[in-house]
Amino acid sequence: MVLGACGPVVPPPPTDLPPITIHAQLPAPPPSSTIAPAVASRPAVRLMIFEQETPTLPPPVEVFAPAGLDRCAEMSWYRARAGLPEVFDRIGRRESNCRNEDQVHTFCCYGWWQLWVSLHLADRRMAPGYHACGVFSAADVNSDTPADKARQACATAVLYSVVGLSAWQ
Repeated sequence: MVLGACGPVVPPPPTDLPPITIHAQLPAPPPSSTIAPAVASRPAVRLMIFEQETPTLPPPVEVFAPAGLDRCAEMSWYRARAGLPEVFDRIGRRESNCRNEDQVHTFCCYGWWQLWVSLHLADRRMAPGYHACGVFSAADVNSDTPADKARQACATAVLYSVVGLSAWQ
């Protein structure tokens, strides 16, 4: 045996030896007269649980309100999708007359539920939630596009989860 860089090196076998031949024989099958029909003595137990290879997908989720809703019904639809309680339907009527448009704002606040976006983005309790909703400025919640309406409802849910109804009292 010779030592190489990675350990012992085994020399190849000599080539002057005759080849080795192996003869194998498979056992013969039993005669057909010895095989009896199977009889179940108790119910079968499944040993493996199989899963569906292609998962069934849930129905598509509507992200934007269906067409044809009036302003208050549309606001209510977004409110419900954001998980806000029904009291926000009344708040939205009072604060914006169910309008989420560029012209619906006061000196500080925007949209259906009159969010003070700049103040909320400066609050470390709310900024991460606003960002998760896609709100980085008042422009993200202040128009009549479906995306802005969805962000308005999402941001309102964030504000509600942090301060409750106190922001609207």
